[in-house]
Amino acid sequence: MRHYRSGEFMDDAAFPFRAFPAPVPFSIEPHTHDFMELVFVVEGEGTHEIAGTPTSIAAGDVYLISPGVSH
Repeated sequence: MRHYRSGEFMDDAAFPFRAFPAPVPFSIEPHTHDFMELVFVVEGEGTHEIAGTPTSIAAGDVYLISPGVSH
């Protein structure tokens, strides 16, 4: 399982934030990272597997994934 580090994604250590628009449908191999992830589902619906548990998601959902949690 891939572990991403904040330095691979954040452009400025003083402001550790980056927006990443994901197309619908979207699929990526399970992974972890050393930073908090804020997910905002803009459109559509699907399933996001978080810590091994399939979770239904739909437009309007907002949730956080803590560092080190596989998803």
